[in-house]
Amino acid sequence: MGHHYEQLQESERNEIYRLLSAGVSQREIGRRLKRSAGTISREIARNRLPRGGYQPVAAERQALVRRHARRTSKIKRLSQLEEHIRDHLAMGQSPEQIAGRLRLVEDRFSISHESIYRFVHSPAGRRERLHNFLAQAKSRRGRRARLGQRKPLIPDRVSIDARPPSIKMDLSFGHWEGDLMTFGLGGGNALVLTEQKSRLILAARQTEKKSVTTAATIKRLLKRTPKPAKASITFDNGGEFAGHKTLRLDTYFCDPHSPWQKGAVENAIGRLRRDLPRKTKPGDYSDDDFSSIVANHNNTPRKCLGFRTPTEAYRQEIKNLRCT
Repeated sequence: MGHHYEQLQESERNEIYRLLSAGVSQREIGRRLKRSAGTISREIARNRLPRGGYQPVAAERQALVRRHARRTSKIKRLSQLEEHIRDHLAMGQSPEQIAGRLRLVEDRFSISHESIYRFVHSPAGRRERLHNFLAQAKSRRGRRARLGQRKPLIPDRVSIDARPPSIKMDLSFGHWEGDLMTFGLGGGNALVLTEQKSRLILAARQTEKKSVTTAATIKRLLKRTPKPAKASITFDNGGEFAGHKTLRLDTYFCDPHSPWQKGAVENAIGRLRRDLPRKTKPGDYSDDDFSSIVANHNNTPRKCLGFRTPTEAYRQEIKNLRCT
């Protein structure tokens, strides 16, 4: 006679109660249910009530409570994995980036990003405020239109509608997007450039928004970039980009109130905001601090890059250019 070792079912608990009430021994109950005598003995000992003895409904309830209590996540069972996730959340990586990078470079661990989210939002995770490491969602999506404000005229402006479709689809390398990242407490601004395909970020702080200053900063940031990697750049309609013709590369401009048309740089600024909030003051960060923050984002794995980092993707594209 073979025994099976699955957990006892509610129907079996009802039968145990019936047979016990009839005076049948535990060994005989095990034989009839094709369970070991030890299984029957443990079931009765663990789930009997202090008063009232063994009751099938109460036994089922207690078994479910214990089963739930034993369900610890894989992250909690593996201390090294838990430590790795905590460290990389603190470094600003999202659960998707952490899980994807583990699949790419680690053979020991495999975890889904949903499991990491559950860990972050678990009671223990909330107590430790791990959710503060996640990107903060705005109360409303998008940006409110600023009615009544006219954008300054940009000479020789070329609409984004004239931009080749391959640029929009991120199929070609060397196409950049640019925008200003402003600060609200006299912190000046930062010019942010993003290469669309590799997601590499180039950024520099400025003290003013004049078009001459902005154009000079763009030239400085792209100075060491090979000419084939400077195919085009896309801006919004801010007057700070009125000097675009001096850049000597194809420039395009978004439609009014349509920042989503340059989504790569909008995403980059959103990521930088985690470390450089709008209320940043001029003295809060040195130039070295600012450069370190940008470098950290360039060395963070991205889902859209197959969990490579922007630096890795950019270097591969440059290598491809030299081989052609």
